[in-house]
Formats: sequence, C-alpha cells, structure tokens
Amino acid sequence: MLARIAGLLLILFGIALTGLVPIPWLSRDHRVQVKPGRTAWWRSGLIGMAFGAGWSACTGPILGSILVLAAARAQLLQGVSFLMAYALGLGVPFLLVGILVDRASTLMRRIRRYTRPISLIGGTILIVMGMLILTGRLDQLANVLFPFSFSP
Repeated sequence: MLARIAGLLLILFGIALTGLVPIPWLSRDHRVQVKPGRTAWWRSGLIGMAFGAGWSACTGPILGSILVLAAARAQLLQGVSFLMAYALGLGVPFLLVGILVDRASTLMRRIRRYTRPISLIGGTILIVMGMLILTGRLDQLANVLFPFSFSP
C-alpha cells in the first residue's frame, strides 16, 4: 500500500515539476519584504530562513519524492544515499556560487535558459519512476539493470 501511495505522490510531484498542469497548492508563492536598515548578524539568519521558505515550492516536490522513495525502499542505506545525493546536488552549487560570486553571474545567465528543459526532464523522470513504483515494475527494472546488487 505504501508503494502505491509513493507512486501516486511521485507522479503528482512530477506533474508539478514539469509545470504542464499547474497544481496551485504545490506552487504557492509567499514573499516577505525586508526593509534596509542597520546591519545585524541575526538579519542574515532571518533572510536565509525566508529564502529557504521561498524556495520550498521549488525544492519541495523533489525532496518529497526522495523522502517517498526512501520510505518505500526497505533498506536504510538506499534512503541515506538518496538524501545524500539530494543534499550534495542542492548544496554544492550554492557553495560554488558563493565562492565564485564574481564569475557566477555570467554562468547563471547561461544556465537560466535551460531551466525549463531541465524541469521537464526531471518531472518526466519522476512521473516514470512513480509509474514504475505504482505498477510494481521498479524492482523488476532494478533487477535487470543491476543483476549483481547486494541484498541482505
């Protein structure tokens, strides 16, 4: 039952990521206006939390999909590896942009034109994964692709 719910959630998150069918409650936009003033260390934390909350609409479907996959899989190591790959994929680009901020603006402008195709590809992959989980074919596909996998 959990695998079927996971499959349906992955399909829903994939549809939301592609943007082909708008799902308003997954794409809400909340903005907080911060007025300039005296610098204080705690303001940076507040702005960071606001930034994180604002990006939850972008990262939420993917993180939700990873959490569903991790919950549906029986092995803890698989769930940990999914979450580690997600954390690295989300964190490393931010660290690189922070380190190379003076050179990052031209790179970000070049990458920005590819965000729509990347979202479509990512959403399609989530939909296919959801369908495989929903139909019970993911394990069969995994056995074909990785015949020598270790299992306890």
